[in-house]
Amino acid sequence: PKYLNLAGSQGRGAIFNGDAIGEHTAILITEGGFDTALAGQIVQQHDMSAVSFGSASMQPDARLLDRLRHAERVYLLLDADEAGQQQARYLQDQLGERAVALRLPDGQDLTDFVMGGGDLLRLLSMADSQPWWRDGVPDHTRSALLNYFQPSTAPVIELVNEAVRKGALN
Repeated sequence: PKYLNLAGSQGRGAIFNGDAIGEHTAILITEGGFDTALAGQIVQQHDMSAVSFGSASMQPDARLLDRLRHAERVYLLLDADEAGQQQARYLQDQLGERAVALRLPDGQDLTDFVMGGGDLLRLLSMADSQPWWRDGVPDHTRSALLNYFQPSTAPVIELVNEAVRKGALN
């Protein structure tokens, strides 16, 4: 196995590199310790810390979530599989607008992405400018679309927003 724990131990609340949370205003959450160690080398000079809960099945406890809520920004870069994306949705719900989910290519984790030539810093820099709304098109925007554009514009924007949010469009 990749990771070993003491028999009977509980991983809830444990975090790899968790001491770094208070040091920086931005946090990058990855899925595993190896991904976190690699990411930490890349982002450390950009006022950011990389941390991990160990796996996508580990849920952070309330104390840890509270610490993450004090970060200016929390980037979620979990594996592209269903477990990773489910954890990203959970953390977004818990952390609100300060959490930004990023998506890796299907079948890759962060180490695969970087070792395959992916640019982590570029991916992070594009994160805050993503042209989509996490909770759907806001009512005021939808109203403006319906009032000032062709009737088909609002549904098209809704569909494009949903496709971008789910990673079907970049």
